[in-house]
Amino acid sequence: MLFISTVTKWGGSEFLWSLMAKVALDEGHAIEVVVSEQMRGEPEMIQLKKKGAIFHLRKSFGKINLISKLEFLVRKKIPRLFGYYKNINFSEIDLVVISQGGAYEACFDLDLFDRIVKFNTSYYLICQYHNEFGKLDSFLYKRARLIFPLARKIFFVSDRNRIICETFIGFSLSNAVVVNNPIRIKNNIPLPYPDSEIIFFACVARLDVNVKCQNLLLKVLSQEKWRNRKWQLNFFGAGPDLKYLKELTLNLKLGERVHFGGHVDDIQNLWANHHMLILPSAGEGCALSLIEAVACGRVAVVTDVGGHEKLIIDGKTGFLATSFSIKSLDASLETAWSMKDQWYTMGIEGFNHLKEVYDWEIEKKLVNQIVLLK
Repeated sequence: MLFISTVTKWGGSEFLWSLMAKVALDEGHAIEVVVSEQMRGEPEMIQLKKKGAIFHLRKSFGKINLISKLEFLVRKKIPRLFGYYKNINFSEIDLVVISQGGAYEACFDLDLFDRIVKFNTSYYLICQYHNEFGKLDSFLYKRARLIFPLARKIFFVSDRNRIICETFIGFSLSNAVVVNNPIRIKNNIPLPYPDSEIIFFACVARLDVNVKCQNLLLKVLSQEKWRNRKWQLNFFGAGPDLKYLKELTLNLKLGERVHFGGHVDDIQNLWANHHMLILPSAGEGCALSLIEAVACGRVAVVTDVGGHEKLIIDGKTGFLATSFSIKSLDASLETAWSMKDQWYTMGIEGFNHLKEVYDWEIEKKLVNQIVLLK
């Protein structure tokens, strides 16, 4: 069984396939893994290697300059020149699971699909994210229409992303299956609520404003009405826009109210000390940070993208901003603030709703399914 991740750096998209690989190893399957060399030191990768997974590393790209950009484009378009799979005996691989951060990254891997066709290998696609606007370029459009129908199954982490994908490629996918991302926090009951006069907001996401829109949140909270309320916002995560967001925070004179906590492993401890998640994303599959917040019994204000609507029933288990705009986010935060005496009970209702609508052992279910189907 071969697991392939198309992303460069570790992120929320990596938990589903890596937990599936762990289950497969525990069940006695031989596992090989292809990942970016930047991910070799991640704890989850180290665990898989200790359990017996064989690793094959792709080259990652360092300093961005003209040469590296050209090299990246060549590798992206013609990966067969670089031998990512030369040490893998495809005649002994019974199935391939390709985990994509987006929906179409596997389409660039011509070498992989040459080998899949040659050895008639079953393959499965995992699609974690899909942009909700625009269209595919001609290369991706043709490749997706070729590759997607031949997959044994395509796992989407929200039904909305499935619908958007079908719109982008121009036909329905009979092999599409909607699954949830894994629930790493399996609490039996919600966490106790923080006892604090100050409201602690947490924004748990990669610091990438093109997707996560943290700058919009800062602009909303810089308004005079918010300055007169008792709150603190803590950003958790790393990413390319850390410096920009820190500078924007100072420019908006929010330095005493906004803090940057970096990457945090102890999610339960984080939510033991915070009241609400705020996630103003422009797009998502279904954010793991939202799943984890709800699993801890916390209410959230999130944009209506991806699979968020499955977990957040507006005004009942949380608050849905209709768009990733300052106006929409401000309106949802204002409504939420007016109901803050109900957040604890809403968090409990959200926790119970999560247990009803999500499969808490999705990684085991998917491994059993792909082994049976091959």
